[in-house]
Amino acid sequence: MRPLRLACVFLSCTLCHPASAADGAWHAGAGVALKHMRFDEFGRQGSRLVREQGLLPGVLLSAGYTAAGWDLTMTGGIYAGEVDYDGQTQSGQPFGTDTDETFYELDALARYRLSHRPAQALSLYLVASADTRLWRRRIEGTSTVSGIDEDWRWQRLGAGIACDYRTATAGRFAVQARMLRTLQPQVEVRFHTGLDDAVLDLQQRYGWRLDASWSGKVAPLTELTLAGFLEHREFGRSADEILSTDGVAAGILYQPETETWEAGITAQLVRHW
Repeated sequence: MRPLRLACVFLSCTLCHPASAADGAWHAGAGVALKHMRFDEFGRQGSRLVREQGLLPGVLLSAGYTAAGWDLTMTGGIYAGEVDYDGQTQSGQPFGTDTDETFYELDALARYRLSHRPAQALSLYLVASADTRLWRRRIEGTSTVSGIDEDWRWQRLGAGIACDYRTATAGRFAVQARMLRTLQPQVEVRFHTGLDDAVLDLQQRYGWRLDASWSGKVAPLTELTLAGFLEHREFGRSADEILSTDGVAAGILYQPETETWEAGITAQLVRHW
């Protein structure tokens, strides 16, 4: 997991940048973001056990290079904040609290231009991507229920299509759609009581992401990019693991099936060279 730990220093991706007008150009950007997250856990019979949801602000950094029809971009950022937790204890009693969330994400994205129509300034791209994620989840305890800390890690490979439409006076519009395959999802659990830490391997699933953006020039070689995104992902249920205290078996632990929806907006200033 060392490459994941190194990658997460750079943090989260939220959009790809359209190619610059001239081949052989570098671009770099910085900006802010805001996303709404809804995370659900489901029991064996499909009933919902937990729902977390709330708004998370973020910051973004990006850098890339465009040459010979290729647009290569790496984007990083971080989202952090507190969301509402609505769940239940192991005995089935309702339990409400807050969860401190921090998302670190790093994305590498490549776009290859398939077609270009100068009269209409319309370009079609094939898209490939790879990303890595670290989600730190801190469920706060109460006077009667102990809290719990979790670190979720996963990587993804993606493929899709994108389309850019450049206008003479209104800037550039871009849309993108990708299918995403999750690889090696895992959650590390740390209890606030005397129970031993545990690591659970989750089942890999497919997900998807949609992006739409507008870019307009605000200064020579500098663009403002406004974007929105919608993402869906799932993790399958883990196998049962032995829950222990100082190495002595104390019960069974597993991570239920989960589903996450994320929707957000971003604003970046992008400089071209």
